[in-house]
Formats: sequence, structure tokens, C-alpha cells
Amino acid sequence: MGSSYGKTPVAIFIKENVKSTNQSLKDIEEQTGISVHTLDLVISGRVEVPFNWIPALATALRVDAIHLFFLAFQQYFKSDLIYDICQLSINERNPNECGWVKALRAVHRR
Repeated sequence: MGSSYGKTPVAIFIKENVKSTNQSLKDIEEQTGISVHTLDLVISGRVEVPFNWIPALATALRVDAIHLFFLAFQQYFKSDLIYDICQLSINERNPNECGWVKALRAVHRR
């Protein structure tokens, strides 16, 4: 999927969040250990985000690691599989939390 340069959801998300944190790629590199060059390749969509980068990258970008994980997951798997996995993760919450998560996701999909 890396061939759709810069158009992957994870590439767009990372690019937008680098901007919103007012950090440079050098700042992100210092926090994550991921080189500026590699970060640039990720943002351009030429390199996929490895799962082991998610915790450090999420912390540096000040974003939810689970959300970033699922965006990265889309680089490797079809969206219907991702949806099924999301449903599994919802079911581990109590009924009240499940209701809120489902409602928020329904609004987000509009």
C-alpha cells in the first residue's frame, strides 16, 4: 500500500499531527529514534509504519496509540478485517462503554 504516496490514512494522520504539535521532524526523531529521513518517507507514503514504532510515535505526536495502531494496520490488511478486530476490542468494554464507543464511531463514519 505504500505505493499510493502520501495518501494512506496513516501517512496523512502523521503529517497532520506533526504540524499540529508544532514540532519539527528533528524533534520527533529525538523522541522516537526514527530518523528524519525515514519519517519523511513515512509521511510521503513510501515507507510503511512498523508496529513497533507505534508507542514512541504516538507519544511524540501526542495521539492515541490504539488509533495510530489501527491506521498503521490498514497498510497491511483489508478494512473488513480491521473492522472485525475493532469489534473484538469493543466487546472487552463494559456495556455502557460499548454504547459510547459505537455511537462515537457511527458519528465518525458519517
